[in-house]
Amino acid sequence: TPSVVGGYLLGGSKNLLQDLVVVVHAHLRIKVILDHYDAEMGMHNDYQVLQKVFTATEQIPTHDAWRQLSSAEKKPFQKLLAELELKHKQESVRAVQQLLNHLQAS
Repeated sequence: TPSVVGGYLLGGSKNLLQDLVVVVHAHLRIKVILDHYDAEMGMHNDYQVLQKVFTATEQIPTHDAWRQLSSAEKKPFQKLLAELELKHKQESVRAVQQLLNHLQAS
């Protein structure tokens, strides 16, 4: 339901802003939840950073596939994640703060 999804968006947004989770992982969570909450809003220019990071990480294995990788196999992906975090963190914080403001006003 929209209120439940909005709650997840609110929680994920606050986590990213408080650095409680890795920025890139928060991007992915927020982007997917935002798509379910309001796909049109997710395409707005203010939130395009979420799409950029999502697209840049699509090839990275997740869950069991990630756990099955050796440390050496994970290194290039970890490097990419660190680069994305550095490159997009400020823009992400602005986008997520705007999203958070929007959700709290709703």
